[in-house]
Formats: sequence, structure tokens, C-alpha cells
Amino acid sequence: MNLRPYQHQAISDLRLAYRSGTRSALLVLPTGGGKTVIFSYVTENAVARGGKVLVLVHRRELIHQTSAQLRSLGVQHGVISAGFPATDAPVQVASVQTIVRRLHKQNWQPTLIIIDEAHHAVAGSWKKILDHFSGASLLGVTATPMRLDGRGLGDWFQNMILGPSVSSLVAMRYLAPVRCYTLPKKLDWKSIKKSGGEFVASDAADLLEEGEFNGDAVKEYIKHCPGKPAIVFCCTIAHSQLVADLFTEAGYRAAHLSGDTDPITRKQLIDDLGNGNLDVLTNCMVISEGTDIPVVTAAILLRPTTSTALYLQQVGRALRPAPGKDKAIIIDCVGNILRHGLPDADREYSLDDKPKSEAAPPVKECPVCFAALPITATICPSCGHVFTPAAQESKPKPISVSLVEIKKSQAAEQRNKRRRIASARTREELEAIAKDYGYKPGWVHVMLKQREPMRRAASQTKGLNWTEILRNANIPEPPGYREAVDRVSDAS
Repeated sequence: MNLRPYQHQAISDLRLAYRSGTRSALLVLPTGGGKTVIFSYVTENAVARGGKVLVLVHRRELIHQTSAQLRSLGVQHGVISAGFPATDAPVQVASVQTIVRRLHKQNWQPTLIIIDEAHHAVAGSWKKILDHFSGASLLGVTATPMRLDGRGLGDWFQNMILGPSVSSLVAMRYLAPVRCYTLPKKLDWKSIKKSGGEFVASDAADLLEEGEFNGDAVKEYIKHCPGKPAIVFCCTIAHSQLVADLFTEAGYRAAHLSGDTDPITRKQLIDDLGNGNLDVLTNCMVISEGTDIPVVTAAILLRPTTSTALYLQQVGRALRPAPGKDKAIIIDCVGNILRHGLPDADREYSLDDKPKSEAAPPVKECPVCFAALPITATICPSCGHVFTPAAQESKPKPISVSLVEIKKSQAAEQRNKRRRIASARTREELEAIAKDYGYKPGWVHVMLKQREPMRRAASQTKGLNWTEILRNANIPEPPGYREAVDRVSDAS
């Protein structure tokens, strides 16, 4: 395996930590830095010395990603997840949700446990697993060693190994340079209700629609990166479908993806975005961790979040380099950059608890093009605007949209139109909509073409054995599918 210099250094630092008596270490490396490569290399070497390794992941996609990397190294391994046969391989890649229910059946004892996306490791299921295998050493890997509630990871890890920052990886050309844009008008995020410290998604979706921020997202895409592969992060499933329809109406090949999308269509849509058959893929809490589509140029943020970790995971989807891609573009319609700082800002990480109100790295906006820039910037790299003390004092203030002033009748009409489009399934229904709203004749054809992959997949797979299809095709499954099968299997 050809490792990058900083990956060699990270492995050396880990070895030194363990030799110095550390039992549990946390490796921090930005999205796209190659965490899976590093822990696969560590796994290979542990097995060569006679060890046994358990790799814990919390999503089905990460099982396939990790398994593929281990196969590329020739590392024999099994998978502990519903539908996979048990093996006695020295390496096991396990779904947390599955193995926690099978601990009473485990006679296999690892010498090393690797925790992928280790910022999740304070959850109860992880603790049960680690307590069961209390004799094993631990290696956690994450790009975001933080949690929404401010709790640190010091109760789980004794030592933190820091890899290079996003800005360093950009300078070394292992990540793409990033250009960020905000909107002239601002979402009144203080009026959005919170639950558990996070914005209530349905409330945020309603405010975005009433304030016409969804349409602004399309306009900004057309302005900054028309036709480039883009991922849009939305609040709810209905919101994601509505935004996909907006991009389709604007003439772009767009589709919607959620946890409810069947696995065959889900894989096809992700592949289509990667191979150029789609321009825009909207989603609700599907594409944030473990999804690698390097050609994606833009991340469009239509979901306000109080979680810095979630924000960094989302923008990280656009930072991977690819041939012909000179930069990543972040279009923030909801104030996440102002709330959490630029994606490539240097951040201080610690294993200790942090206050929830910790200040984000400061950001300023260009008064001409609304590019988001470091506070120290003197020239806007996007439009060339020169920042001077006089210009700073006289720059126009961003337009603050008061959502209360929007006429309720207009907001309701917009919501009804979007929902009517989202629920339409036949040509006749779409033709009626086109007539009512004066859409061009080609709009019906574009809408039908966009929805054809989902209709075709549903018709082709009706009545078939899903478990067999998924196992043979080696494709990801929607959250909860395998766990449901596993519960039935365990009960029997």
C-alpha cells in the first residue's frame, strides 16, 4: 500500500502512543484524508503479528467501504451484520446495531477494536460492546471529535493523534480549495424551535419555503456552478423532494434521495451523480458520513444546524479532489458558515468537554458577491472587491428578511404548488399542473424522466427476495432494513 507522508506519520504516532502505555487512542483526520486507509493498514499489521481486530461501524455503507478496503489489501475478514454468515476470520467488520444484540453469542475475542466515526462512541450501544471486550486496545478515527451536547471523548480515549488540518491538506493538494458563498438575505434561525439542542427540522423546512430560500438555492447554483455535480442537504424528506423538483423545473437533472429510497434506486442515484447522469442530488440525512463521490463540486446547505460536526461532515462531501475540479463550492443558504466558521478554518480539538456556546472561527462576507471569507481577508478572491476601513464602514448591510411580513396566502400557495408537484405520479396529473402554472411543454417530459429510475426499480423488483438481491449485488440498504430482518431471525 502506498501511504501518503502524513499517513505514515500518523501510524508512527499511534505506534509510539501504544508503546508508551496508551490503551485507547483517537486519530483525528479531515474528511477525505484517508482514515479508512490508515486503519486498514493498522489492521493488516495487527493480523500479521497474530492479533484479532474488530472494526465497529454504525452505517451499512461503511461496512461495504471498509470491507472493500480490506479486500484490496488481501486481509481476510468476516462481517457481523444481519444476513452475513458467521466466520472465524481474524478480522471482523461489525454493525454496532447488530453485534450489540449478539454479544451473548460471541466467543471471538479481539485484541484491537477500531471505532469508525468515533464521535458517536459515547452512545449506550458502543459502551456495551467495549465493556464486553474490555481486554482489547482501542483505536478511534474521526474527522470531527465533537458532539452537539459538548461532551468530550476523554472518557473513551486517553490520547489524541492529530493529523494535518483541512487547510494543510488543501496546500498539499490532497483536498480541493474551497470557495464559500452566503445569501444577501438571512434566515431568521432564532425563530426556529429546538429539540435536544438542534433545530426542529420541520419548522426549519417551513421557514425556508415561506422565505423562498429554496428558490434562492437554485439561483445561487446557476450563478456559481451551473451543471456541476452538487449535493443539497435538506431538512426533511418532503423538503428534499420539493427542492429536487425546483432544480428540475430550472432545467437540471435532479433527483431526491432519503432513507426511504429503496437500495437499488439509492445506489443508482449516487452512481448517476458520480458518472454525470445527474446534476443535483438532494437528500435528508443520508449523504453526510461514508459517502465518497469525488467529482461532487458543490455542497448546498439548506438545513440549518447547531452541530459543527454535522456541518463539517456535509461540506466535506465536496472537498475531495478529482480530475478537472479546480475548487469546491459551498453555497450556504441558512447561515451555517457564520455559525460554525469556514470549512478550512483551523480548529482546536480536545478530548475534554467544551461549552456549548463556544465561539466559531470568525467570518466576514464580501458586500458585493457575498463570498464568505476569513476575517483577515483584504481582497475578495471571487469578485476582486478590496476591503478598506472606509469600505467596511460604508458597506451595505445584508438584507434581513422578516418572515412575518410574507403574506400568508402567498406562502400557502407556494407550499400547495410544491406538494402538488411532489404527489403527482401520472402524465395527466403533471400536464394539469403545467397548464395551471404556465410551465413550458418540455417540463412534463423532464419530470417524468427524473422519476423513471424509481418507477422502473420498483416495478422490476416487485415480489422478489430483497435479502438475496442485496447480498448478491453488494449494495447498501436503507437504515433499519437488516436490523428488522435480524430481529426476526434472533427471535426465531
